[in-house]
Amino acid sequence: MSASQLSTRDVLVHRQMDALLLEKQTLERKMTNVKERLKALKVDEVSLKLEYERAKKAKEATSTRPIRLAQEELHAWIAFRSYVKLFQ
Repeated sequence: MSASQLSTRDVLVHRQMDALLLEKQTLERKMTNVKERLKALKVDEVSLKLEYERAKKAKEATSTRPIRLAQEELHAWIAFRSYVKLFQ
């Protein structure tokens, strides 16, 4: 092999190495982006679970509230009737 063939070959090898290095860096950036998005999704999942639990508790509280109010009203009415009977 002559010196010019060897240097041409070296240049081609270096170009391939540069291309592979660039591809590696690109893939590493993409992987970093994917990891960041995955973390964000996990945070979103946790916040959605917390929001669901809060909504569930709020629904339970509001669904029993009218019953409690009706019971309190009934007890107040019974107490009032008992009070009225005392003075009759």
